[in-house]
Amino acid sequence: MTADAIRIRPATDEDRETVTRVFDTANPAWATSAAQYRRGPRPEPTNGICIVAEHAGRVVGAARGNEALEGLLPRPGTFSARVVVDPCAAAQGVGSRLWATLRDWLGTQPHCKDVFSWADRDDERTVTIAARWHFVRRPGSVEDPADLNGPEPWAWSYQLKLDLDRTEPPTAGPPGVTISPLADVLDDRPLVASLHEAHEECRADVPAWEPYEPKPLQEFIDAQQQRLADGGFGFIAHHNGEALAGTFAERAAFVPMVHNDFTMVRRSARGQKLALTVKRCLIEDATRANIQQITTEVRTDNKPMLAVNATLGFRRIAMRHLSLEL
Repeated sequence: MTADAIRIRPATDEDRETVTRVFDTANPAWATSAAQYRRGPRPEPTNGICIVAEHAGRVVGAARGNEALEGLLPRPGTFSARVVVDPCAAAQGVGSRLWATLRDWLGTQPHCKDVFSWADRDDERTVTIAARWHFVRRPGSVEDPADLNGPEPWAWSYQLKLDLDRTEPPTAGPPGVTISPLADVLDDRPLVASLHEAHEECRADVPAWEPYEPKPLQEFIDAQQQRLADGGFGFIAHHNGEALAGTFAERAAFVPMVHNDFTMVRRSARGQKLALTVKRCLIEDATRANIQQITTEVRTDNKPMLAVNATLGFRRIAMRHLSLEL
């Protein structure tokens, strides 16, 4: 592949799946969930651009840039930038061509003061490329606990890469406790009612920045059925018709990854390592399904779940926020 053979063009609506695949293949830890993709494209940013790199009619890279006007902390004049390359086209100039085009566009924005991006600090190749493009660590970037300012809680992302060649006997629960797949529980009306009750109790206990809005039973059931229809996972620990603990994961749309979005243990059942048990079941089932990695997010003040993740081998993703002055 030569630089002259690479065509840079604006992305179109027809490129949505291809662009999603390219971004998610390059950054599987942040992959688009099947549920999110099914809901349709997100509204385009007020001031943004999405471009693709084509070679021989195939999209081999993509880039996005937009002004940070949405979200919890709008930052007018600050633009985000992301460039990704299909691993099959790495080290062939695709990223540089995309970045040059994106930078030219950023240079036409009259009030663009700063450009930010992000990368896994432990991904040496991405960090090296960012430095080559003159990105530096953004002031105040939080990568490690030492970077936190005071006792204010922070949410870390974690990743577990699965060994698809490893086989272990199925995990069993404590004596008297049954571990069932979510699908089986949804078929048992009294048990799913108990699961809903436990879910609402535990969601109210989990540290969060916003109060949890309770969900009616049928809405909860519909959401879990859709999770399974999208290829997701769930395991529930129960005893004598009472749901004691559970873990849930949603599947990515195009890459072999799941996001473990909630793990719970009922107040009356804590201290029996049930969270560890159901998450081990999730890991085993995901491995059998050829899932390559599991991600999750945990706040710094959720000590029990931090300990569970550490026991299971989850690695904290040290996100490096990068900055570039134009």
